[in-house]
Amino acid sequence: MYKDDFKTNGDELLFVLKDLRIAERTSFSEYSYLRFNAEAYLKNAYGKFAFVTSIDSVFISQSSADVTAWHGVEIEDAIKLLLKQSLANIISTKKENLTPISLTTIENDCRQNFNIPILQQEVFVDGAYANFSEFLQNKPSITEFDTVILKKSQIYFTKKNNNVSDTLHVWGICKDGQVFKYYETKLVPLKKEGNSFIIADYAQKANKRNSQIFVGSVVGGLAGALIATTNKNTSPIITMKIAHFSRNKKMPEATLIDMVTGEFSF
Repeated sequence: MYKDDFKTNGDELLFVLKDLRIAERTSFSEYSYLRFNAEAYLKNAYGKFAFVTSIDSVFISQSSADVTAWHGVEIEDAIKLLLKQSLANIISTKKENLTPISLTTIENDCRQNFNIPILQQEVFVDGAYANFSEFLQNKPSITEFDTVILKKSQIYFTKKNNNVSDTLHVWGICKDGQVFKYYETKLVPLKKEGNSFIIADYAQKANKRNSQIFVGSVVGGLAGALIATTNKNTSPIITMKIAHFSRNKKMPEATLIDMVTGEFSF
């Protein structure tokens, strides 16, 4: 798609693809989503690279027909946009004002994003995470807490302080090595997959497994039974952090945890 634009003596660009994900959602219309996060670098005569531009965005398409075949086109359009934006920045910026770095530096910076304990360690420490940072470090600071289940299987966590039970505000918990994100008074099971944590419940449904049995067996006892009953009829989690989507029906279903923000994403 670029053969007419290439010149044998032209400048060389390096594209670094940091994240690419696709998703679909069916409502009254079909929606396709592309998460595209990439950077562009200009190569100089000494074999080093200067940062030119980046794109980190979600592209959405809508149709009354099936959108599965559109993903390739959307990826192509995103790359074209990155190329166009790169060329515009190169033209508007003097090359001598760009700071070159080595390819090794670029590679190390990318790897550093995954050099966090929760992704590198195989054993997850039991306890409750007071915040997302504790989850990333695999170091829950709350080791003793009580689980309270109210009507409609709403789950809360408390800790006694001078014989008074204080409600705990937690990001999530780890029970017997199984990680859960605490979301709207429910526990959402997570599973490490590559360099991310996916919603284990979502993956099991995709494979036609019985997710409520899975959650119940992990937690066990009365709490597990109630969570299992609740999850049986739980609607898909909808991502709510995509700013330019104003209507819920346009939001994609969440499938994983954003390892930068700690929020649900796709």
